[in-house]
Amino acid sequence: MDKMIRSLVAALLFMTAGFAIARLDLIALPALAQQAAPSPSAPAPAGQSVVPDKAGGTVKSAARDAAATLGPDVKLLLEQVNRKVEAIEQSLDKLAAEARAKVVTYVLWAAGGLFLLMFVSALLGGAVAALLLRRSRDA
Repeated sequence: MDKMIRSLVAALLFMTAGFAIARLDLIALPALAQQAAPSPSAPAPAGQSVVPDKAGGTVKSAARDAAATLGPDVKLLLEQVNRKVEAIEQSLDKLAAEARAKVVTYVLWAAGGLFLLMFVSALLGGAVAALLLRRSRDA
């Protein structure tokens, strides 16, 4: 019994220590990993400038021109994705409604079954009690 109480207290102490460390953020391992890895979207250092391309423009202006030509295509793609997402949402809503209806049906059948079981057990219990009383009266 003492071993069981000691192990329970030790487990509770370890859980409390773990929650305290997590809550107080004493060990921030993910933050350390993020600091060590350079981010790909980091801006260029202040000493570097934008690299010019062969046509005399800059890489930024070429990217801007490419984005301008892709604008309508991206808009069309976004509309298609939105339509597909709406269709998926509608099908999920339909499935959720069907699942709700099945759950309600099962709950009602289970409640009816439990009521029937309770009624039958009360009848059997009453019959057994009546037979026991009759036997004790006859003896």
